[in-house]
Amino acid sequence: MGKFHAKTFKAPRAFPYEATNLGGKKAKHNVLAFLDTATVPAKNWIKDYLQYLDGGYDLVLGTTRYYSRTFFQNLVHWSTWGHKIYETMPGSMIYKEFYIKNNLIREGVRAGGDIEWRDRVKAKYKWFLPPKAYLKYESIPRGPLLVLKKLFFYQIHAAFSEVQKNARDAYMGFFLILSIIIIPKWNYIVGWRSSVLFIPNITKIFLISLACIFLILLFFSNTNFKRFFSNSFLGKATKASILIVTFTIILRWNAVIAGWVEESVWFVPHITKIFLIFIFSLSFIYRGIFLPLRTGIKFHEIFPLKWVCVGLFGFCADLVKMPGYVLGAIFSLFGSMIYKK
Repeated sequence: MGKFHAKTFKAPRAFPYEATNLGGKKAKHNVLAFLDTATVPAKNWIKDYLQYLDGGYDLVLGTTRYYSRTFFQNLVHWSTWGHKIYETMPGSMIYKEFYIKNNLIREGVRAGGDIEWRDRVKAKYKWFLPPKAYLKYESIPRGPLLVLKKLFFYQIHAAFSEVQKNARDAYMGFFLILSIIIIPKWNYIVGWRSSVLFIPNITKIFLISLACIFLILLFFSNTNFKRFFSNSFLGKATKASILIVTFTIILRWNAVIAGWVEESVWFVPHITKIFLIFIFSLSFIYRGIFLPLRTGIKFHEIFPLKWVCVGLFGFCADLVKMPGYVLGAIFSLFGSMIYKK
């Protein structure tokens, strides 16, 4: 395949994905290998990956493991990646002719493009994922404000990327959320029974219809059911809609179901506070205990007390990411010009 050597050239200022494509086009040899500025490859990375390609594969995907040093880096590390090995575009190796031929990484976005690229090329070519990590990432930010800022802006870019990637899912997601917000208030908006647009029991009809749709997808199309609850924009919109419906039911429970009659068997004192505490506790435990253990963090690393700090940071990260993702989805409606600005 020839010797690898670097030839310098003056490159225009560009975002990472645009720079990646430019580097791929300028490369002189028939194999492209990708690295990120914050990743450190193993000494045998290129040698082993060339052997994988010689073994009949068109693409060898990168494998990355994350490392932390300080206490705060540990909190970030344990509440997100853990000790698992992750499939990544950095570390990947592919033949140049395949990359240049309609397989450039998607430009015009700042996050999520590498995930979309991997999904796209894996569907086209014979690929291999090594069982061990060839890259290590040690550049986890050392301060909480820097991490939360990075998470916030990453979610903006990721949401924009997901919405732009599949417009149909985006429209369905926005429609679902707007329906959840507007339909329960429909009769109030149109003027109740005095309006020709009044629909009796519209909220019940709507919620029952949604439940029937999910049941039909579950029993007759398991793939579409999983798609609704995937990590795509539609999946996240579905989860948000369920949370909105649940919160609305809890908020109005004593008024609608119990009629504010404290002696009623259906009356639940402080139901809203109980619900909010339950959601907080569930998120706290998931981020602090369940997720770290699932991603390979050892029991003794987070117990007896560190899991509390891990859970607290994870909960704060979720609070920051949610508005960022919503803003990114809204920005996507106004096109790439606003996004680039």
